[in-house]
Amino acid sequence: MNNEIKSTIRGFTKVLIEGMCLGSIVWDENTGLIVGVYLREQTAPAGVIWADGQGFEAYPAFIDGHVHDRFDESGKEDAEHLEAACIEGGVGTIMTMPNNRVPFTRLHQIAERIARWQGSRLTVRFHIGAARDNLPVIAGLRGLKNSWLGQVKEYDASSTNPSLLIDDDQTQFRAAEAIGQSGRIKLVHAEYEPWLKRNRAQIELERELRLEEHCALRSAEVEVEGIRRAIEICRDTGVRTHICHVSTWRGLELIAFAKDEGLPVTCETCPHYWRLNEHDLLTMRGRAKMNPALRSEEDMRKLEYYLCQGLVVDVVFTDHAPHKKEEKAAEEYDSCPSGVPGVETVVLSVYDLKAQGKITPARFVDLTSRNAARIFGLNKGELAEGKDADIVLINPGQTTLFHDQNMRSKCGWTPFHGQTVRGSIAAVVLRGKVVKELQGG
Repeated sequence: MNNEIKSTIRGFTKVLIEGMCLGSIVWDENTGLIVGVYLREQTAPAGVIWADGQGFEAYPAFIDGHVHDRFDESGKEDAEHLEAACIEGGVGTIMTMPNNRVPFTRLHQIAERIARWQGSRLTVRFHIGAARDNLPVIAGLRGLKNSWLGQVKEYDASSTNPSLLIDDDQTQFRAAEAIGQSGRIKLVHAEYEPWLKRNRAQIELERELRLEEHCALRSAEVEVEGIRRAIEICRDTGVRTHICHVSTWRGLELIAFAKDEGLPVTCETCPHYWRLNEHDLLTMRGRAKMNPALRSEEDMRKLEYYLCQGLVVDVVFTDHAPHKKEEKAAEEYDSCPSGVPGVETVVLSVYDLKAQGKITPARFVDLTSRNAARIFGLNKGELAEGKDADIVLINPGQTTLFHDQNMRSKCGWTPFHGQTVRGSIAAVVLRGKVVKELQGG
């Protein structure tokens, strides 16, 4: 009879921890927590099952607070494919948005969502949607203890589901009060719907709206005004406000002023806003259609500057929206859905900035995990004792080609097809379990 007890303590040795210090990381498979980080000559405990990480950089796994799963929309995505794409890309936590065909606006709906993800290797949260008819439900979330429930999403402009649109000042104010009462964060899609409708009406006076006019329809001014109004409501109500997918430098400046004022405002941007611009809509067509729209080369450059300098931008999220290739090939404007996939390309898109010397290793961690963990109250975002053992190893000596055929998402494409970035994902550990074995050494 073999009485040997198998160790549950594992570790990576000789890794560059958070890109800065050579050392070892040790975690417990049973608890899913990091039990020690040992720098340079510090001695790790005996009995650890080691993997040699020499030449690799270790970081906390990515936290993505903005994902559209699209599970109920004609087989666009499912948990198996989305999980695989996340793991391949170094993403350990996702928070899904409520604007499916049947929007998530009532608490009883959470059971179906939990059933989809029960047993997943990812950490998953579900943001609930604010709607005109559910504000008492939102206010009543205060004190509710459900580890699956995320924050509250408000759509101030047209999105996938029109039932979630809140486009008048009075209802937006009431929604902010309800979200404030809930004790949760208001996640806002900040575009100004009246100007969006005005732009469409002006274009359609002359002709049918064309795909190449998407950036003019959802113009920079539409976003900037939406952000201005979201900040004003934050100022009036005190509700914690997170502004989603910021694409304009002028919007970022408004957020900077709000932060200087001491308002509880945070924000995100997405890789497509610094890797693509409005000219790509002419060649990529529907694959470059998303909301907010792509911007000018000036916006693209200035947004990257703010991102890299540690000014204003708190986090990078993906706004992952996995529409089918045939849907994105539609030339009729309203037949082509907005949104692009992103979970498999986001970590290396940000790492590429670090590899070019545009951001520090600490800034890389801030953008990809630490700040998100702080904003959303997660026990993640640092390689430190007691934190969740969500770890990604990056091989800095390799490059990665983004290619449609390599994407694990069920939609099977990427807006960055043909682009090469520095680094590759070498291994992934999620909650103490090795889910992508060490490779590329």
